Amino acid sequence: AIFLRGDIEGYKLGKEVSKILLDENDKKLLETYITNYCNYFDYDKTKIVGQDFKDFIKLAPYSHRPYGKLYSY
Repeated sequence: AIFLRGDIEGYKLGKEVSKILLDENDKKLLETYITNYCNYFDYDKTKIVGQDFKDFIKLAPYSHRPYGKLYSY
């Protein structure tokens, strides 16, 4: 999965990728990484997180085998 701050138009994504809103587990994971980043670089976390991660999205594979139909065995 890839987390983005901002949005991306659907036509810019491959058909194997879906855009997903963050769930509570995603927010907890991002909270950990962003907190560590801000502590290390002495940066204000609220400037990145904003209001409850509302500016973040998650990009994830559309299925557990996103390229399965492209290859033959």
